[in-house]
Amino acid sequence: MGILLLTIKIMPKSVKTDLHEIEQQAQKIANTFKFTISKIKQEPVAFGLIALFIYVSVDENTTNLDAFEDELRNLDNVASVEITDMRRGIG
Repeated sequence: MGILLLTIKIMPKSVKTDLHEIEQQAQKIANTFKFTISKIKQEPVAFGLIALFIYVSVDENTTNLDAFEDELRNLDNVASVEITDMRRGIG
């Protein structure tokens, strides 16, 4: 049984969005899916807008990645969610 390492990009709706709140809500959602968030990084995009990059590890046999993405998309003040990288972990 292997693991998948995902990088998920979350774009807020505005520059005034509280990114810390989105981080906390994303952690709660990950916990309900039994996914592990290893790191959350903020990265400037343009004109003061900052994207969140969430690094998640999941069992490679999981079938609920779409449901996880949908939960993140439904958060208040989230404009978009995209899996930008997916690779198999070694170990």
